[in-house]
This record gives sequence, structure tokens and C-alpha cells, in this order.
Amino acid sequence: MDNPEDTMTSWDKKLPVWSKYVEEYNTANPNRKIDEFIVLLGYSGGKVVFKMIQSAKKNPATKEVATALQEKLIRKWLNEKVFPIQIFEIVETGKLEDVLTSPYLPVWTRYLEEYNALSYVRNMDEVDVLLRYYKKGAVFRMLEEAKKDERTKNMAKKWEEQLVRKVLEKEGKIS
Repeated sequence: MDNPEDTMTSWDKKLPVWSKYVEEYNTANPNRKIDEFIVLLGYSGGKVVFKMIQSAKKNPATKEVATALQEKLIRKWLNEKVFPIQIFEIVETGKLEDVLTSPYLPVWTRYLEEYNALSYVRNMDEVDVLLRYYKKGAVFRMLEEAKKDERTKNMAKKWEEQLVRKVLEKEGKIS
């Protein structure tokens, strides 16, 4: 396998080969199956594997395989009860102002929704996760700006309602 730093440029071509190899190996060795993600995650880490899959999804020749791998990865995370905050760390862009326009936002919000449907611990919403990384004033300002953009307006309003509710609950104004 390549060095993890090379994954963005080379793995979109190698991902289907890797996936087919694992499938053939597991068929030939039913008692010694390997999990392709354990190997990839152990070698490269979650963030690199996720970005590698996203890169492969952009290539028409590898989009189908990459989409299937992304679904497997999400199922793996759900089965392992990976906390939504950890998934945010994998898919986040690094800048608060980019969260609502990130191409990876649908993956994270879908994961959060499915995680909540399984009710492992307690339901979380997007703002719970954002407040783990950013101060509430910064989140509020980001949401105010996002409401000015038609692409992010509806989601920003929803998240702002979540934020206001949390602040009021914390201050004991509502329960």
C-alpha cells in the first residue's frame, strides 16, 4: 500500500482493486476473513480513509465501489457504536464557517440521525457536537451568517433553534 499522504492521488484507482482482493480472499478463506476497514483504518486512520473514499467517489470509474465502501464504513461505525463526535472529527473541515457548506455534511448528519435512531446512549443533535468544539457565541455568529445564504438558510435556522433551546435549558428558563 502507498504512504497515507499519497492516498488522495492514487487510491481512487487502487480502491476497487483492494476491495475486490478482500472479497476474493474472504471467499477463498471463509474461516479467516479479513475486514477491509480494519486494515485500512489501522494503516491510514479514519480521516484518511474517509477522504480516500470521497476522492474515489468523484471518479466515475470508481464511484460505485466507493459509495458501497462508504455505506459499509457507516454500518461499521454504527455497529461499533462510534460516538457522533468522533465521526465529526473524521469528516469536519476544520473551520466553523465551513461546516454548513462542507460536502461531507450529509454524511455526518445522516450518521447522527441513524445513531440517534438506534438510541445507544442519548439523542444528540448537530449543535451538541458543534458545542464540543466551538464556543456558543462563535456558533451563534456562524449561524447568523449562514441564514443570509439561501443554500444554508434552513439548516442554520434549525440549528439556531437547537442552540437557543440548549442555552435556555441550561439557564433553567425551560425544561
